[in-house]
Amino acid sequence: AVMRRVTALARSVIERDQDGNAIRLVGAHTDITDQVEAERAVRQREEEFRTLAEALPHHVWTATPDGALNWFNPRVYEYTGARSGELDGAEWGKVVYPDYMAAAVAALTRAIATGEPYEIEFRLRGSDGTYRWFLARAVPARDEDGRITRWIGTNTDVHDQKLIAGKLAELNATLAERVEEKTRERDRIWSVSQDLLLVADYDGIWRSINPAWTRTLGWSEADARE
Repeated sequence: AVMRRVTALARSVIERDQDGNAIRLVGAHTDITDQVEAERAVRQREEEFRTLAEALPHHVWTATPDGALNWFNPRVYEYTGARSGELDGAEWGKVVYPDYMAAAVAALTRAIATGEPYEIEFRLRGSDGTYRWFLARAVPARDEDGRITRWIGTNTDVHDQKLIAGKLAELNATLAERVEEKTRERDRIWSVSQDLLLVADYDGIWRSINPAWTRTLGWSEADARE
């Protein structure tokens, strides 16, 4: 036979006679091995999650099913300068740039209502008082019945990428204007230059001459092409 170690919960009561004298002890043992093993497995998974989250270079946080933030890894405290517990609940909002707070709350509220992942970009205040751009994402963790047990989120620093994207957008917005200005400048030089300028194709055939040819030699563009 295979020996199995069992964890039992013992309960007992003392039976007494009419005079209150103890006559016997009645007890029962309940096998709670499976429950204990399940709780131990949950604790082990939680320890593994905390160990991994504390080792990551990104901000990691968790929230209750209703969205109240209740845990942050050391990277969050290192960046914000806050002490443990100071960002719990709704207090995390004090490090969000005020202009983005309403959108952050709305996105979290929508995620809680739908059970869909949470995602938003906002600026967070560092311990030196400066703000940097972060991409915040969170997904729901569910139990076997599909109920949300908590939210697991990360904040990824995207400040440098955001600045580069802004500069590229600005360059693209002014590109057409700068090309048009360069074209006008080229046309002005072509028209007022005293030098004899021409455009020829690969076969050496003149396709266009500037007005200096007419002013200096009296040639027209038609004459240059003959």
